[in-house]
Amino acid sequence: MRRLTRPSTAALLFVAAALWLACDEGTTPTATVDGAEALPETVPMPAPDAGARPNLTARATSPAGHVFRLEYQPDWVSKITMTQHAPDGSPSTAVLFRNPSYRLRDPGPVVRTRIASPDHGLDFEVILNDPGHVVKRITVETAAADGASEGEPVGFTIYDDNPPPPPDKLKMD
Repeated sequence: MRRLTRPSTAALLFVAAALWLACDEGTTPTATVDGAEALPETVPMPAPDAGARPNLTARATSPAGHVFRLEYQPDWVSKITMTQHAPDGSPSTAVLFRNPSYRLRDPGPVVRTRIASPDHGLDFEVILNDPGHVVKRITVETAAADGASEGEPVGFTIYDDNPPPPPDKLKMD
């Protein structure tokens, strides 16, 4: 039986450099659909809005006791839910995080949300380019990479329905 060995970092870097050099601008793969309008190859991301508040960090714990680190835009995210499947296959959804603040400013055209859990081996970031503010919910389905739930699907839904403050909470200057 032949034992597989792990390639060295140098070998991986060499292969990555070779692939990088092979893919110059003249050999960019493209695909077209008959009757479809041509789209630009890259859509420029707008710069973050200077008036938008920076992301905040929160710690959350799932009903099963798993710890999560969340980074979120305080004027966009209203809550984050987590969905896992029970052993009988039925989905179980719980609110992982509820934003305690109100929408105080325009969140800007680019919104970033990061969810990390060492217990599940998860660490991902969603970057949304939504200059028209039309997106109200994002759903991401992942598979736990570590722990007792390894390989099991874990769904996260990020909601944008953070309300403005009520009139009695507004500061009077």
